[in-house]
Amino acid sequence: MKIRVFLKNGIQSMYAAIQRFPITILMTSLTSFLLIYLVHEGSSMNSSTLEYYQRITMTLALGIPLSLCIKRITEMKSSQSPWLFYLGGLLLLGAYYLFLLKDVEMLTGIRYAAVSIALYLGFIFLPYFSADSHDFELYTLRLGGRFFLTGIYTIVLFLGLAGIFFTIDRLLGISIKGEIYMDLWIASVGIFAPAFFLAAIPQGPLSKISFSFPQAFQVLLLYIVMPLLTAYTVILYLFFAKILVNQEWPQGLVAHLVLWYSIITTVVFFFIDSIRSKNKWAQTFYFWLSKLIVPILIIMFVSIGIRINEYGITSNRYFVVLTGLWVTGSILYLGFFKKPKTVWLLASLSILAFLSVFGPWSHENLSFVSQANRLEKLLIKNELLQENVIIPSSTVPKEDQIAISEQISYLNRIHGLDRLSYFPASFTTGQMDQVLGFSYQYPDYSYGREYFSYMSNRDEVRLIPTKDYDYFLDFGNNYASTQYSLEDIKVLYDSQTREISLEKNGQLLYHDFLSKFGEELYEKYGSNHQQLSREDLMFVEENENVKITFIFFNVEGEKRDDTVQLNYFNFYALIKIK
Repeated sequence: MKIRVFLKNGIQSMYAAIQRFPITILMTSLTSFLLIYLVHEGSSMNSSTLEYYQRITMTLALGIPLSLCIKRITEMKSSQSPWLFYLGGLLLLGAYYLFLLKDVEMLTGIRYAAVSIALYLGFIFLPYFSADSHDFELYTLRLGGRFFLTGIYTIVLFLGLAGIFFTIDRLLGISIKGEIYMDLWIASVGIFAPAFFLAAIPQGPLSKISFSFPQAFQVLLLYIVMPLLTAYTVILYLFFAKILVNQEWPQGLVAHLVLWYSIITTVVFFFIDSIRSKNKWAQTFYFWLSKLIVPILIIMFVSIGIRINEYGITSNRYFVVLTGLWVTGSILYLGFFKKPKTVWLLASLSILAFLSVFGPWSHENLSFVSQANRLEKLLIKNELLQENVIIPSSTVPKEDQIAISEQISYLNRIHGLDRLSYFPASFTTGQMDQVLGFSYQYPDYSYGREYFSYMSNRDEVRLIPTKDYDYFLDFGNNYASTQYSLEDIKVLYDSQTREISLEKNGQLLYHDFLSKFGEELYEKYGSNHQQLSREDLMFVEENENVKITFIFFNVEGEKRDDTVQLNYFNFYALIKIK
């Protein structure tokens, strides 16, 4: 009986959500149907047709957060003519499709993602601008909890439906195509999940609705996340103290590690804002970390600034800086204002997401200008560009050839080269030889290492005379240490040290390191030879007890810091006991 009531209430709430958000559900359904269509027919479409359907699908998907924002606005204003707002939204979607979604490239995708994020954030914070509402962070937490629950229900629904179809296929012998399972997933995510999630969205003035802080989440924040952040803060301060002592700036992930730490700290500050006045530990954490994090943020910006000074602005670095500015502003706002309105954190993030892809301050424009300036400086430095005219030269240093090639490749891949007036129309990297005087140069990733590889003709080592020898041993896999024993003879090979030894009745007859042969080969042939004869790869070792002939047929190694190192080799050993 309880299950029936539960299902009935669930269906009724989802039906109410469809009635309340009909345009949104329509958008999610149309998007799902198009995705299902692409799953079945996309592989047979040509590129232009496929891109057309992708653009339509993306536009409909963008209509989901846009329709949610419109619904929020009409509810806030108690509008009697909501269709006017939806008509305006439809016109905006049409304009976006025609002018801002002309292709499906990287920059288009970044712009699309930023606009989507801005709209979804708007859906969350818009109701809190309509009245003197409170507990915005608790309301956001409730939405997050519902989103998590929706994910669980959606996965369970999909697995259940997939299990039914799988059983039909296996037990009843009715063939089920593999695409059906993808269809079920799309339908679960695109049709069921939105209706289920929207069914829990509070309706009416939020100032009249009371939200509570979930006890489990409160324990998670206060006694797990916050102590971990405290420990991480101590580690960061110790790390920066190490920098001061060594006077050496670290390379790598400093900015990203600090950024993620700062983002998590901001999220924690956001959620504990409503309980810090009631909890001493939360109040202490809030007070001290909001001050201690400031020097850490300064270090982060210095690290990012060093990278930008060396390599210019890229889209990735732009968004790292932008996120860092938002985090810094949010922490300062929460930490130094007595009664901060947490709604401004999401509102400001939404505004920044929108501004990052439109206008002269957008990531696209600033990254292009920065990288184009770097390229222009390189061209002028090497006298390849004079008065906006390219002058070919074959005397450009190798290092600058690589740097110029990388700059042109980046601009061509991300922004296109049409905006560079000094290059001819439709210029590509394949034309660099004619235009600049040198071909495209790839960077050297060897980092001071010189690699070498020698290989014998396999036919020469398939047939080896053994008339004058007692034993023939095959060391085809040198990755594993090997031991051969026959009667009173024992041969030991250590793959780690490249050490080989031969014993007879416990007496050592021969011992040496095979790495010396790699050094001889490198000294004789360098790194320019690959195919060698059997005689070139044959080494004879002899003493009063034994004669051993080593025949290598595959040798790979490297020279680093004047040291030759064998990385991999295969060999045979012919042994004559005297």
